[in-house]
Amino acid sequence: MRLDPDCIREILLYVENYSGYNVDTEIKYPLKISYFSFSDTPEEPDNTPEELDLIFRRYDEDTLFYHIDYCYKSGLIEEPQYLANYHARIPDLTPYGHELLGQIRDDKNWGKVKAGLTAVRNYSLQAISSIATGVTNGAITAYITSLK
Repeated sequence: MRLDPDCIREILLYVENYSGYNVDTEIKYPLKISYFSFSDTPEEPDNTPEELDLIFRRYDEDTLFYHIDYCYKSGLIEEPQYLANYHARIPDLTPYGHELLGQIRDDKNWGKVKAGLTAVRNYSLQAISSIATGVTNGAITAYITSLK
């Protein structure tokens, strides 16, 4: 399967937003989002954000779960617990996942990273990380220069 950088970013954003200390995030297909707290029983969120529904409906089951597995194998998320076909419980991001997401969270920066991936024609995680670091370093340099 071809790696989809947008899917990776969206999984990271989702896990960051909907997991917490002792709270895992569950993703099931057909699409059903819930939270699992180790201190009580699984509960449904009060309302599933519309943007979440739009994000994950863009991907079929195989694509989404392939990328969840890829995020785990690449050290971006903690080990998911696969409960059944197309049902995963994801504990949290790893420190590396938080670091990468910090560089690509902003839509404007993400647009620059995607343009860089297209320019170099390399869509690997290493390329994403390298270009994101370059974009971040460039923004920091521009900010510091503006202070002078």
